[in-house]
Amino acid sequence: MTRDATEPVRKLPDGRWRTRATIGYHPVTGKQIRKMRTFPANHKREALKWFRENSVSTDSSVAYAKMTVSDAVDNWLKSLAIADKHPNTLRNYRDAIGYLRRDMGSSKLTAVGTTNLIGWVEELRKSGGSRGQALSSETVRLAVNTAKMVFEFAHTAGWISRDPAAPVPTPSQKRTPQKQQQKKQKQWRGWTVAERDLFRAAAADHRLHGLFLLSTLGLRRGEVAGLRWTDIDFDANTIAIERARVEIAPGTDEEVPTKTERSDRTLPLPEDLAGVLRVMKRRQQEERLGLGVSWADDSYLMSVETGEPMRVRSYSQTFARIVKRAGLPPITLRDLRSVSVSLMRSEYPAHLIAAWHGHSETLMKDTYTNVHRDDLAAMAQTMRVVAHE
Repeated sequence: MTRDATEPVRKLPDGRWRTRATIGYHPVTGKQIRKMRTFPANHKREALKWFRENSVSTDSSVAYAKMTVSDAVDNWLKSLAIADKHPNTLRNYRDAIGYLRRDMGSSKLTAVGTTNLIGWVEELRKSGGSRGQALSSETVRLAVNTAKMVFEFAHTAGWISRDPAAPVPTPSQKRTPQKQQQKKQKQWRGWTVAERDLFRAAAADHRLHGLFLLSTLGLRRGEVAGLRWTDIDFDANTIAIERARVEIAPGTDEEVPTKTERSDRTLPLPEDLAGVLRVMKRRQQEERLGLGVSWADDSYLMSVETGEPMRVRSYSQTFARIVKRAGLPPITLRDLRSVSVSLMRSEYPAHLIAAWHGHSETLMKDTYTNVHRDDLAAMAQTMRVVAHE
């Protein structure tokens, strides 16, 4: 006797009952997630009950009918995390898609049409701000681009039969003559050698003096934030850059790999900078001793007096305060990295500057030999980073 294909349970040769239920759908592929249970003989009723209680519809038109735009956004963000997107990239996407979630998150995914999205874009341009103000063209562009990515993702996953965002144009960025003039006035010019040295002197009394010196030598903010005391070899006067620490959400930092594979590097320390870092380490040890906090060799250099990691954003804010107090042109830590590259160009070969800043392809090849390391060491010996009277 042939078993009815629609029968949710089947009897095994030994008399037991087996059933398989579709309990959900994969958030990325949309494929069914199935679970199997086997019940003792004479327990068919229990098998049927379990099947009914755990099954979701396998009809995609029914299965996704209740899915909201917010559900699609959540699954899209999960897919980006699975793809190992950098935390900063994820944060930027999360911020940009916030407008779609705010305005259309509760809408049924299948109910959103092209007309709805065009109207939404127009509203963003006119009054999309938190206080009803118009949004900048760049903010609108990012919001629309991420919305288009979400709906394309949902269409690819089979959650909607067509992509309503495909025909929606991405707004172009228009700059008025007044804004062009403002941008020209605010255009960053970098720091001179004298201005960089003035900053170094202004930071000399700060408890994180050594970190600010490392920043003036072109280390990324995340690289500085990720440094642990175990990364410094005071005997060899070297510092290993093997990780970063970045802000993934307001008030939340996370340790991540460095930006690229070639960013992993070991740099020789200028002699005077090594001395500053020794003093900084002793100071942190004394701070914790005074507070009754035990010292950990693998603690972050960028830490508060108690030994807890300092927030990455707090480091940027402290940098800005020192810059302002010194009367220097305002720049960011990212700008400071560019200053480092620019000022080194007059003194060192391009391949050494690239290797120092973690840009050089040679760091990824066997040709990065002791000769290269010796060149970098010689380069470091010529650097004078501590301000002198």
